Amino acid sequence: LDGKTDVADGHLALNTGTLNLKNGIIKTTSDAGTYNQSAGTLNVTGSSLIINDANSQISGGNVNLAESGELILANSKDNTANLNSTNGRFGITNKSTYTATGGTIDKDSVVTIETNSRLKVNGENAEINLTKNDSTLGHIEVNSGNLYISDDLTKVTTDNGTFVQTGGNTTITKSTLELNDANSQISGGNIALKEGSTLTFSP
Repeated sequence: LDGKTDVADGHLALNTGTLNLKNGIIKTTSDAGTYNQSAGTLNVTGSSLIINDANSQISGGNVNLAESGELILANSKDNTANLNSTNGRFGITNKSTYTATGGTIDKDSVVTIETNSRLKVNGENAEINLTKNDSTLGHIEVNSGNLYISDDLTKVTTDNGTFVQTGGNTTITKSTLELNDANSQISGGNIALKEGSTLTFSP
């Protein structure tokens, strides 16, 4: 779908194959125009997909963000996919959850995890990079895969924005992680502190 020629106001469903959103097209879902993906590959290039209603959901497949391509999850549901983001924009808002089962979100991408929303890293091939340019007020959970926190990011947990790790790898570089609430916990996996980083437990 091309933002120069196409309109995407109706329902879209991706179960196999490839869907391309390009050239500035903006798809904001509603009851009258949902988006559902169970498989296949979605490429968002210089465009936006805003999942804004409870009848829309990403439950599988691949999502690729490039050239400031944007995906916002605001459906208050569990969403999951292999997500690759190169200089993209990715947001989890409105008490929504996203589980990364694979793919890489690079350091040049802008990530927003709103309060009471949740990012889960749960795939051996999943890699998430978070820096000071990202907003990490919500929950972060690492079960498998790799989380990289770097470039002067400070994450201080709260009841509405916890950090839980049961497996996988978290690497903290020039940054701070402070577990400051009773629900945050590291019970498994690996933690690496580099270049003067700090990890503090102070509930």
